[in-house]
Amino acid sequence: MDIVILATTDMHGRLYTTNALSGEPIHNSMPKVAAVVKAEREENSNVIVIDNGDTIQGTAETSYFVTQEPYETNPMMHAMRLAGYDVWVLGNHEFNYPWTIMKNYYDYVQDDEEEDGTPVAVICANLIVDDVDELRKVDPGAYSKTEGEPYFAPYIIKSFTTDNGKEVKVGILGLTNPNVPQWDVPSNYPGLRFCDSNNTNTKLSYEVEKWVPIMKKAGCDVIIVSAHSGAESSLDSTSNENQIRDMIANTNGIDLVIAGHDHSQYIRTQANKDGKEIYILNPGGRSVGKAVITVKVAPYTEKKTVEVSKIEQIRLDQNTPVDTEVESAMRYYYEKAVEFVNQPLGQVEGEWVSCSNNEHVLTQTNTLDLIHRAQIAATYSYSGGPAQVSITSPVINGTYAPQPGPISLKDVYNLYRYDNTLYMVEMTGRQLKAWMSKVADKYTINPETNKAEIKRGESIFGIDTFYGVNYEYHLWKEPGNRLANVTLADGTPVTDDMVLRVAINNYRLSGEYGFAEATGISESDAIWSSVRDLGIDRGQVRILIAEYIRQEGTIRPYSQTHWRILTEEALEAGILFRIPAL
Repeated sequence: MDIVILATTDMHGRLYTTNALSGEPIHNSMPKVAAVVKAEREENSNVIVIDNGDTIQGTAETSYFVTQEPYETNPMMHAMRLAGYDVWVLGNHEFNYPWTIMKNYYDYVQDDEEEDGTPVAVICANLIVDDVDELRKVDPGAYSKTEGEPYFAPYIIKSFTTDNGKEVKVGILGLTNPNVPQWDVPSNYPGLRFCDSNNTNTKLSYEVEKWVPIMKKAGCDVIIVSAHSGAESSLDSTSNENQIRDMIANTNGIDLVIAGHDHSQYIRTQANKDGKEIYILNPGGRSVGKAVITVKVAPYTEKKTVEVSKIEQIRLDQNTPVDTEVESAMRYYYEKAVEFVNQPLGQVEGEWVSCSNNEHVLTQTNTLDLIHRAQIAATYSYSGGPAQVSITSPVINGTYAPQPGPISLKDVYNLYRYDNTLYMVEMTGRQLKAWMSKVADKYTINPETNKAEIKRGESIFGIDTFYGVNYEYHLWKEPGNRLANVTLADGTPVTDDMVLRVAINNYRLSGEYGFAEATGISESDAIWSSVRDLGIDRGQVRILIAEYIRQEGTIRPYSQTHWRILTEEALEAGILFRIPAL
C-alpha cells in the first residue's frame, strides 16, 4: 500500500492570498496549501498532513490577532483546521509569545468539539515539564502534567488498512528546535525545558534514540520524524540550531525526516548509523513537500518492508489553485489587519538611509537609530527614569527607510520585521563594555579592500549597535582590545562601576549570540518590561515605535550619539558620519 505524506514548514502567518502591507499576491499561502491537500485527498485515501512549525508568526494578520485580540481565534489555527492538517509540530517562533496566549491556541486547534474544520494534534517530544508549580502559575490545567515528561504527546500514530485487511501503523515523532532558550525569554515557556534532563548536549539524536524504540514497541511500522531544525550544518558543526544531519547519522529506525527552520527548500539524503540513506524533505515555506511511502506486507510471514518510493516538492506559485472556502474564512482576518495597519501616525521629514542589514552594522544609519530612539522613549513610563542606552541588532525589514510625507502603522511594520518585546535592565559600565567588546570581535578587515566586514560565519543578527553612548571599534587591534573611546552623549567616559539603564529586546535578553555569557544578565534582572507594564497590545517594539512617532508628530533624522568602525587606513583618511548630530 501507498501512504502519502504532505508537509509544510515555516509558513510564518501567510494565511491569505494577499499581503496586508503591500497588497501584492501571496502564492505560498494557506488557501493554496488547502487546495493541494484537498486534491491529494480526492485521489488517495491514505494521506497524512503535517505542519513543521513557525506557523503563527510573520505577517501583519497574525501579529494583529496575537497582540490586539490575543484571546480570540488565531487565524493560522483556524486555517490549519479548515485545510485538514493532521499534525502540528512546534517551531521556535511559537515561543515568541506569552504561554497564556499560546495555550489558548493549542487548546483550540486540538478541540474535537469545534465546528470549523477538523482537530489538529500538537506533538512535541522535547518540550519537557521541568517545574509543575511554575507552569501552573500561567496554566492551571498543568495539574495533570508530570515533571520530566513531555507537555504534549511526543508522537502520534495513524493507522491504515491494506487491501487484504492488514493494519499498517505510521508514527510521527515531533521535535522543536532545542535552541529556543537562546532566542526567547523564559517567561514564554515557564516551567518547561527543551530536552530530556539527561540530554546534556540538547541533541535531537538523543530524543530520537529514546522515543523510536517506544514507538516501535507501540507497533509503528513506519517512523517519520518531523523536526523544526535544518540540515544546512555540516556533520561536525557545533550548531545546535540545525541538527538534522547529525540526528540521522547517529540514529537508526527513521524512515523519513521532515526538516524546517532554515527556510531552505531541498530534498536530500543522509546515511544513518547503519549506512542506510534516509530522505530529508524540507518544503522551505514555498512548497508542499510530498513523500509516498510504500509498505509491502509479505503474504505468509506478514513481514513489512518500508520504502520511500516517491518524493517531490509541490511548488506553490501563481498557477496553484486556491481553496475558496479557506480563502473566504481568512478574508475576515485579513481585513481586520488591513484596517489596523493603515492607521495614520504622523509625518516624515528629511533624508533617511536605505541600505541592507549588513550595512546597518558596518556604519551608523539614521533608520536604525529611529528604532533606538523609540526604544528609549518607551521606557519613560518607568518611575526610576528612562533608559540611557539602547541596544538592537539590524531588525529592519530589507532595505526599508522612512519616506518624506505621511507615515502609517503599515510603514512601521515594513520597518521592523519581528514581534519582539522590550525590556530594561541595569548594567554596569563593565558589563556594557564586555558585550560591546564581544560584538567588536565579530568584525574583521578585508585584506583586499582594507575595509571592515563581518566575519565569515557570524550572523548579522548577533551584531548589536548601541545608542546613547559614543564608541569606536579599532579593528587592527587584537580581539578583546578593539573597543575604544566609550563615552556618554556629553563626553563623560563610561567607567566600569557606572550603572546604566539599558533598553534591550527579548531576543537579546534571552542570551542569544552570547549576550548572557558576556554580561551575566537575563530576563530575571529586568527592571521594566513592555508587556508586563504596558500589556501585550502595546508592548511590541513595533507598537512602541508607532507610539513614538505619534507622540513626536513629525520625525526627523538625527542622532545624539555616534559610533564608527575603524581600520588604520580609515583612521588616517578620516570618516564622515552619515547622520547629522542633533
